[in-house]
Amino acid sequence: MCIISLAQSQNTKKLHPNCNGGVLPLTQEELDAIPILNISPPSAQLSLPLKVDNSQLPYMPDIFEQKNGSCTQASTIQYTFSYEMNRLRGTSPQNNNYHNHFHHLSTFNHVKEPSSEHEGIYFARWTDGWNMAKEIGLPDYATYGNWDNDITYWMDGYDNCRSRGQYRVEDYYHITVHSNGDGLDDLKHWLHDHGNAENTGGLANLIMSGDIEYFQGTGEFAGETIISATHTDCTFHAVTVVGYDDTFKQDLNGDGLYTNDIDLNGDEEIDIKDWEKGALKIVNSYGANWPEFSTDNHGNGYFYLPYRFIIQPKQIPTPDSLNKAQSFHICKVKTEQLTDLGVKVQVISNDRRVPKVLFYYGENADDEMAFSDMPHSSNLYYNSPSTDSINEVPMQGQNRSDTIELYFDFATHFGDKDFGKIFTHVRKSTYVPEESVKIGYFSLIDYRWGEEFEIYCDVRDYEIPSPPYTPNNFPTLSINYDLLPFEINEDLTVRTDMISRFSPTVHNGATLKVDRETKIDMYNSELIIEPGATLFLGDNVVFTAKRGVSKIIVYGDLQLGNHVQFMA
Repeated sequence: MCIISLAQSQNTKKLHPNCNGGVLPLTQEELDAIPILNISPPSAQLSLPLKVDNSQLPYMPDIFEQKNGSCTQASTIQYTFSYEMNRLRGTSPQNNNYHNHFHHLSTFNHVKEPSSEHEGIYFARWTDGWNMAKEIGLPDYATYGNWDNDITYWMDGYDNCRSRGQYRVEDYYHITVHSNGDGLDDLKHWLHDHGNAENTGGLANLIMSGDIEYFQGTGEFAGETIISATHTDCTFHAVTVVGYDDTFKQDLNGDGLYTNDIDLNGDEEIDIKDWEKGALKIVNSYGANWPEFSTDNHGNGYFYLPYRFIIQPKQIPTPDSLNKAQSFHICKVKTEQLTDLGVKVQVISNDRRVPKVLFYYGENADDEMAFSDMPHSSNLYYNSPSTDSINEVPMQGQNRSDTIELYFDFATHFGDKDFGKIFTHVRKSTYVPEESVKIGYFSLIDYRWGEEFEIYCDVRDYEIPSPPYTPNNFPTLSINYDLLPFEINEDLTVRTDMISRFSPTVHNGATLKVDRETKIDMYNSELIIEPGATLFLGDNVVFTAKRGVSKIIVYGDLQLGNHVQFMA
């Protein structure tokens, strides 16, 4: 048995010392939408050990010091996402292994919002980073860069941005611990065996506030930092639960016993707030020497949250806020193969609050992006990592380049849609509409069929007009990419412009009819008309060899209209 002495120093500090940044609250509707983590039956049948400490596993990132008010991203991304991704892959982020580390600013710099009370301090929601990781993935630290921890930095480069798609959040969940103790075992099972009877457990995230004290005494917990009170007179702070310890004990009423069944706080209820036994082990993001009570008296970056303080005050008080439950949040991660279709766009502006980048697709090359489609089209994707309503800085950040190359993962967002055209629409926000915004270039990259094929929009260095936007003032660029089928076994009439790649072949007596005034662009391609098959080219059809050596090989029948052109 381990006993903690109540002999304590005279120092008490707030967990979140400056009270000037941290957590943007979620609405009740947003909280209700987060699914409950269901512990599997095999996990529930396991006997839990007295203690679990996942900070001792090789998957645990090194303790670090967060920047600005980025605690939500420090806890959910640099600690939890890094841990879970390394656990999944059997790797370690320790000792500055940047390829296995995921930086909290890689999300915070895109999702932060300014404090209304403290100039230069920013907040974020704890779900923001996980949503970003779910939607587009996260780059490892080696790819991300930002070695000076600049809170305005944005990563540049198509290849860098594309690589992030490998590392994603699959989904995130909540575990609720109730004042009667229900749910605590579910949290322990997650920490112990990932809630699925696995060999190792996971980390969990908690939004909290409170006071800390440094205890003198003997035993295993001598010199550790613990929470000594909860309150709401300071902003809330996001932290990361790494384990639990049921041997943690405090004799709060001095009766020489360690109980969970005596009403110690006099509220005429016996619940978790009266427990003298047990605590969660939590890592903070204020550095490895936090907390520093004096030059000779500092901690190790961790603290213990006694079970009696698990039920925290609510961040947004409501009439029924009786402090009867506390939610913990966990994420499951996944790795994915890089997708086969990507869009690259170069944006140039000295004020990145201004450009808003959107993407869209059409089924055929003659489709147009109608102005009326813009607000609510299901084909429309808003590229969230290219937005910033705060920092009046160039595209890559303070004192950095005004030019950034962005990546849009077409396959992830539009799946296997049969498309023939890709649009990009860049509009100016109303912050500084007179600020210049240019699209340097815009391209589609196709990795299917074992090669990297890139096709550019013909328009370069396009100056974006200022709002208001109307059907006659609607800045849109497009790329035609409607591919001829590789195998044509029945009659096919082509009425819109198309692209020929590889060796489209007309078989089995079929006819390929290219309607009048249609353009076929060929990229190192051979169009083959087999014996018995027919190629019919209408008036003013144009074939253009755009790249490499392209051929039309006719073994069957060829019928030509007027003014058909073959160009190189």
